Amino acid sequence: MEEIKTRYEEILHRIQVAKKVAPHSRKVTLLAVSKKQPLERILFLQESCLEDSISLGENYVQEYREKRDRLRPHIAHLIGALQSNKAREAVALFDCIESVHSEKLAGVLEKEAARIERQIPVFLQINISQDSQKSGLSETEFLKLVKNWPVQHRWLLLRGVMTITMDYGEPQRVREDYRRLYNLAESAFAQFPESFGGIPPEISMGMSGDFDIAVEEGATVIRVGSALFGPRG
Repeated sequence: MEEIKTRYEEILHRIQVAKKVAPHSRKVTLLAVSKKQPLERILFLQESCLEDSISLGENYVQEYREKRDRLRPHIAHLIGALQSNKAREAVALFDCIESVHSEKLAGVLEKEAARIERQIPVFLQINISQDSQKSGLSETEFLKLVKNWPVQHRWLLLRGVMTITMDYGEPQRVREDYRRLYNLAESAFAQFPESFGGIPPEISMGMSGDFDIAVEEGATVIRVGSALFGPRG
């Protein structure tokens, strides 16, 4: 499994190269996406990189619950689609929920966070590609929700935006979507800084096939699975 550590180091190098043309100098966080990966691969990464704080990106509440206590201490982001009936468990398990794709879901999560009196960071998921096959807020819905955030949400801490783009087949074609998401997030922060707690929003975009482009266009969080762990299963 030494190739996992080699891939990890190569990904970090590629991030640094891409940052040279990024529109900011902020830190870029690598989320190790461990969906359907053998537990031993995840543990190997954690144990091989003890000097780094490994953050995990998780797609499924149940899968994460079953392995959480067997992992070394870590930060875990929920990045997969979240149904309202899983909101209670998600609020209790995760350090951050990136896939808040509707005003209704935000309301459900707020209620569950208030119930256990736990403030939790969240990202709003935006359908930047306007893809009918993808979940997420429209740009108009996003700005409306951000504007009203301090009034409607005490327990959810708005900390960023996330997108899953259309599958264009050619990585370079995604660049314009990433640029638009970055500009949208910057505009929202300029208009409503108090909604983000006065902290510039994190921008979660880019996966195994295009994370270099995402970093070049302003990503501060990238989600990498197969390019790090290898094929699933």
